[in-house]
Amino acid sequence: MEKAEYIFGKALLQSNLVATVLTDRSLSIKFANAAFCNKLGYKENEIEGESLTILLDSPAQRKAVKASQHFLKYGTPPKEHWVVATKDGRKLNVDIEAKKVEHEGDVHFLIIAQDFTEKSEVQDELERTRNLLTDTELMTLKGSFEYRHRTEELIWTAGMYQIFEVPEDQEIPHVEEQAKLFSEKDRERLGEAIERCLETEEDVSLKVSLHLPDKIKYLEVIFRLMDKGDAWIYGSMKDITKQVRSEQELVQKEEKYRLLLESIPHIIWTSDLEGSPNYMNHKGLAYFGKSSEDLSDWLWSDYLHEEEVESLKEEWDKAKNAKKSISKVHRLKNAAGVYKSFQVITYPHLNDKGEVLSWTGVATNIHELIEAEETLKLTNKRLRALIDASPVAIYSLDINGIVLDFWNPAAEQLFGWTKEEVIGKFLPHVKEGDEEEFLELANLIKEEGEMNKQVVRTNKKGEKVIVDVTAGAVYDDDDGEVSEMLITVIDMTELDKNRKKIQASLHEKETLLQEIHHRVKNNLAIVVGLLQLQVFRSVNEVEKIRLTEAQNRVHSIAMVHELLYQSDDFTKVNLHTYYDKLLKGIKENMQIGGQSIDHKLKIDSESLNINQAIPLGLLINELATNSAKYAFEDVEQEINRITLSIHREAEKIHVVYQDNGKGYDRGNLQNQNGLGMQIIESLLAQLDADYEFNTDNQFRLELEFVEQLKGSHSLGTSK
Repeated sequence: MEKAEYIFGKALLQSNLVATVLTDRSLSIKFANAAFCNKLGYKENEIEGESLTILLDSPAQRKAVKASQHFLKYGTPPKEHWVVATKDGRKLNVDIEAKKVEHEGDVHFLIIAQDFTEKSEVQDELERTRNLLTDTELMTLKGSFEYRHRTEELIWTAGMYQIFEVPEDQEIPHVEEQAKLFSEKDRERLGEAIERCLETEEDVSLKVSLHLPDKIKYLEVIFRLMDKGDAWIYGSMKDITKQVRSEQELVQKEEKYRLLLESIPHIIWTSDLEGSPNYMNHKGLAYFGKSSEDLSDWLWSDYLHEEEVESLKEEWDKAKNAKKSISKVHRLKNAAGVYKSFQVITYPHLNDKGEVLSWTGVATNIHELIEAEETLKLTNKRLRALIDASPVAIYSLDINGIVLDFWNPAAEQLFGWTKEEVIGKFLPHVKEGDEEEFLELANLIKEEGEMNKQVVRTNKKGEKVIVDVTAGAVYDDDDGEVSEMLITVIDMTELDKNRKKIQASLHEKETLLQEIHHRVKNNLAIVVGLLQLQVFRSVNEVEKIRLTEAQNRVHSIAMVHELLYQSDDFTKVNLHTYYDKLLKGIKENMQIGGQSIDHKLKIDSESLNINQAIPLGLLINELATNSAKYAFEDVEQEINRITLSIHREAEKIHVVYQDNGKGYDRGNLQNQNGLGMQIIESLLAQLDADYEFNTDNQFRLELEFVEQLKGSHSLGTSK
């Protein structure tokens, strides 16, 4: 046995295939065979005596020393993977196996080294490839699997764990557990896809949704049959959630865009390079009375006004060459055959080379705007004509008094300056000394927005003209500030002269009217005097009383004219003064039996037409005369009183006359003094009055009549 070992060891040391080295216990090389030296690039005997550790890097050196010590102590032969360095610096991966050899009391190590560098490199490459595939799967959100349909055996790659969000240290969920994560419809589709793959032996792909506890993932699944006999299917899954979400968002955006295109009040279309539309929104189709199918044979010349067809062709050719948008107003014919004006803008779409591929057009209906502009132009033209034809001077100013664009012929005629002489200059008729007044008026216009005042100005000839100036502010649309003032000026010079003439004439008429009232009053006074003289001459008491009554009647009329003569206003008289004098005169003239009669007036400050004032005065005269003659006869009381009340209620005059006498029968009154009662009733009829008598222990007449607002002068109270 020892001989066999010796022979085997000697053969091993002499082998050219198995690298062998013999060291002492301190790892000093005693012998290295040819295979060992050739592998490391050394010559035979070149490394004898060197430490084996010179072939190792630092970690391997420590590892080798530690292994040798452990071997010597416990006798356990080490098996290690070492990385050794060749003489030229290359790295070799070797498996080493050591055996302890004792000879003549010394311990040696017989080390056999097997080079597996190429094998290691292949393994490393495979590992790198496997890692690369795994990383690629994880980065691309893909996973692969093997599925044996009959046994339901399932193998996953790392990407599958990521897709299903299962930790890699856990077991792969059973097929039934995985199926629960898909909807019932998707489970059926997956089963059908597997069966179809087995039957047709062709790849089958489909898209499904994976329902995880907190999210939904969208997957693209591909099945490929690897072995029909074993029903072995290879498959892949790709997480396309982001893609699906993007597609959904794109669909939503496209839908919003479509809804926007369909809802905006413009005609929008897209067309090819030559302008033939391939899309038009609902607004456009409705306007032209067409459908989407009609776009295939669309000709713009059918809808453009005939006067614009040729010009559009020229513009189109220019736009294609210039690769720029077109913007122009066109008249387009609607479904009813009516042409409407549109602002049409067409935009080109260019490819990467800058070539026009297609066009997008937008047409905005501006027909009403154009009509409004035309109407505005016509209105401005008419306004300008009206201003030019106006007999009133009209011009416009800025806030500093500079004449703008308006200065009509009436202004030229009034002030003497032509339009060309004043445009862009300060108002020529505002002379030095009047500028401060003008600025005050301008500030008033800025504050109030308008102004009206009569001023004196100087025309080009140096003549003074009296003018009535009305000004209105024109506000800026942007900031709301006054931007200009529109002025109208009326020449008041002749009107002022006429006013003075009328005032002089009125003064003459007032003087004449005053003289008439004076003469009427004097003539009536003569009549009263004659009646008084007749009373003095008469010896018949009845005749005296009748003459006195006639005298009072004339006096009541004369008193009106006297008050009008004494008044500055010939239309109004103080009624309180009138009736106070009237009643006092009656009491003085009708003193009968030494009676004392008091009177009380309650008269509001009201005016009364003279046509009603005189008959009312005569009526009060008759009533007071009757009271003085009959009311207090044989009556013993402390105060004999006559009360008169006059006030207005709405459009009616309300009068109450009463005394506190004994009262009397109306029939007896008519019998006693038939003429007096006839006069009273005649005056009531003249006033068209509603009235009521009350003669129980008093005399009271209450009457009401509608006030006359037209006619001769009015008598009235004055405050």
